Amino acid sequence: MIKFDLERALRGDELITREGKEVTDFIEKLYHIGAYKYSAVVGDALLTFVHSGVYWSHKDENDRRDLFMKYEENKTMTTFTKSDLKTGMFVKYRNGWYRMVLGDSLSCFTTYNLISYYGDDLLCEDSIRCNLDIVAVYVTAEITALSVYLQGDSLTLLWERGEQTEAQKEMEVLNKKIAELQLQATRLQGKI
Repeated sequence: MIKFDLERALRGDELITREGKEVTDFIEKLYHIGAYKYSAVVGDALLTFVHSGVYWSHKDENDRRDLFMKYEENKTMTTFTKSDLKTGMFVKYRNGWYRMVLGDSLSCFTTYNLISYYGDDLLCEDSIRCNLDIVAVYVTAEITALSVYLQGDSLTLLWERGEQTEAQKEMEVLNKKIAELQLQATRLQGKI
């Protein structure tokens, strides 16, 4: 379990309880005595916590409702498989489109693709959809409109495919040609 971090929680980083339940909202409340308490929605319940993420009413260090961060901060995963995709994450396709993971689908406002179209390596196995390989996976960085996330904004990178882009591949070919031409020019210069 990743230790609760109040600043990250207030920024909207994802939270879970000790027993792994998703937290869908987390807010700060100022009480009349100048003390702060924090509320979170877990399932259909609104629960109260202290600044350390400990459930307010029992203050038991091992209460199943205590809060933890769902992900490490600003750390990308080196490997990512189809089974790592969870509802609420966002993916980026090779063609630059973003989609939200919703159950067994990758969805936007008007269309969806099934996760079953993908291999464990997140490459699309359907030849018709070959430009829809998943090249990056994100979680939300702050609470905003779905349309903002689907433009690739307000997202935190979890994983990115470590392959060269088309432009990088083309640049590598050009650099090799330049090196060959420089060698050829040097040889010709020696003959003059």
